[in-house]
Formats: sequence, structure tokens, C-alpha cells
Amino acid sequence: MMLLIALAILGFLIYVLFRIITSGDKGYKGNTDVVKPIIVEPIKILKNSTEDYIDDNGYKRNSSGRLIHREIAFLSIYSYPYYPKRFREYQVHHKDLNKLNNSVDNLQIVTREEHKKIHGIK
Repeated sequence: MMLLIALAILGFLIYVLFRIITSGDKGYKGNTDVVKPIIVEPIKILKNSTEDYIDDNGYKRNSSGRLIHREIAFLSIYSYPYYPKRFREYQVHHKDLNKLNNSVDNLQIVTREEHKKIHGIK
């Protein structure tokens, strides 16, 4: 009898935890087929570092040579399972075509094929 009560309480706690995790708009909504990524602002260090520079292709890079727009997209937009592939398999598109505008709202994670289609490349 005590075992049944303990199992009932455990089941109820699991149900409550599940409802707490899936409730509200935290990027994922329970009981739907559509999953959207959580969008957060990137770390301030990535935004305006004094050691950033513009490379020969017109993109901002940090002191380590990493592309700033890819860092921001990885930290702010990329999330599994919405993007099932590894991040390195995606490209980051600047919606307004301004390579220096690295705001989260201007960046879009796309596949190579999608990126070619956006720019009209075959």
C-alpha cells in the first residue's frame, strides 16, 4: 500500500515538473509540433571589443580571428532540435546584406543550399 502511494506521489511530481518546464513561452511549447529557438542577447564582450577588426571579405572578426556574426548566431539563435545539424554545417546570412550589422534580428541560420538560393546562386 505504501509503495502505491509513493509511486502515485512520484508520478504526480514528475507530471508537475513536466508542466512547469513546458509552460510559458521559453522557446519551446508543450504539445505542439512547432519548435522555435530561444533568442537571447549575446555576451557583451562579442558586441564591441576593442580588438575586433574587419577582414578582407568585409566581416568583423574578434581577436582570435573568429567571425563575430557566427559567434553571435551560435550563442543567440542556434538551438537543438530546431537546428538538428552541427553548427559548422550551417551558414549565417545577414538579412539586410550589411556584413557589419551583426544584430541578432539581422542574422539568420541557413543551410548552404538555402543561402545560395537567397543570393540567387546556382
